[in-house]
Amino acid sequence: MPQPAVGEETGTKLGSRDRLLIKAQEMLEFPKIREQLAMHVTFHPARELALRLDPAYDLEQVLRLQRETREATLLLEEYGQSDLSHSADIRPLLKRASLGGVLSGHELLEVASSLEILRKAKSSVTRGKRFAPTLFSLSQDISDFKEIRNRVKTCIGRRGEVVDEATPGLGELRRSVKEAYQRLLNALNDVIRSPLGQEA
Repeated sequence: MPQPAVGEETGTKLGSRDRLLIKAQEMLEFPKIREQLAMHVTFHPARELALRLDPAYDLEQVLRLQRETREATLLLEEYGQSDLSHSADIRPLLKRASLGGVLSGHELLEVASSLEILRKAKSSVTRGKRFAPTLFSLSQDISDFKEIRNRVKTCIGRRGEVVDEATPGLGELRRSVKEAYQRLLNALNDVIRSPLGQEA
């Protein structure tokens, strides 16, 4: 008896039905369709989902997906396309942070930008929940992360620098250092202009 084929991606054994479905996808050039779809996706995690997309064969699942697609079309017709473009993949940054690693100012800005994309996506669906109830229900699983976004915006400047307002004492400390540096510079200039400095 011949052995079932083994899936290249999952390593699982495939039955005759699965092999037939994969063959049908190849004949229909479904992998190319996935690649073309992914080219239009601007949010990195969503692009990966598009590349892993598989056809649905269960009737209930097909009907649900069609309903979601119809609702998404209505949202686009009603409000237009929201700008959800963001090329950075922040998952390695989040993993590093979860292990106790430190993120730079620029990396924190990348995280905040991605969280802002999630907020905009949820807001767009919430605004049209009366004619997109399925998508609205799905969007409720998206956390707000408002506190994190606000903290990054308050503490990190556009160039990735820590601003004076990041902590109550940081601004005062920086002003003290600047004043001390200026006093030292003035003292050195006085020495240079003095007779002793001119003799040297």
